[in-house]
Amino acid sequence: MRVFFNEHKKIIIVSIIIFVIFIITGIIGFIGFKSGIFNFKSKDTYLESTSYDGSFSISVNDVFEFKKAQKTDDYSLVLKSEVYNSEIYVSSFNSSRVRSIEDVLQEDKKGFTSKFKSISQLSELSSVDVSEYKVYKYSFKSSNRFIQCYYIVSNKNVYIIDFDIDKSKDYEYNLEDYSEEIIESFKIL
Repeated sequence: MRVFFNEHKKIIIVSIIIFVIFIITGIIGFIGFKSGIFNFKSKDTYLESTSYDGSFSISVNDVFEFKKAQKTDDYSLVLKSEVYNSEIYVSSFNSSRVRSIEDVLQEDKKGFTSKFKSISQLSELSSVDVSEYKVYKYSFKSSNRFIQCYYIVSNKNVYIIDFDIDKSKDYEYNLEDYSEEIIESFKIL
């Protein structure tokens, strides 16, 4: 027995060290996974959400953990993220009899921004090239919130997508950076 141990001493010691490292790595991985230290969310998975009436859908990256909120009379779709303390509100109106869409959008912008007590960094309404539809956008800050408003103009309707983004702390991902990707995902069903 002693001869066997002496001849294989290095192999046995290396095997024990590898086994101990394997056990320690497993314990650290288990504790890290259970405590949330290791975040295995992929930036490449998306949640597709359909409006309450089934007329359109948008896709949002899963890293934001948006959930569809209860139906309201004011919005066609509301998504809320508890993790990022942010919301996406979508509403629409019929535009088939509108002569000047830009005038209507300017009036809507004026009406919406007047609902906030104080705003800063209000941008101009501008046309953006992000989807197959005509899209307009503006943004502003209110307290620790950043609001981005997009208007998607189709043949029959104007869809208003409002991003209400929490800026009170730094998050791992910035919803503001993903807003145009979400607008590009917009589909009329």
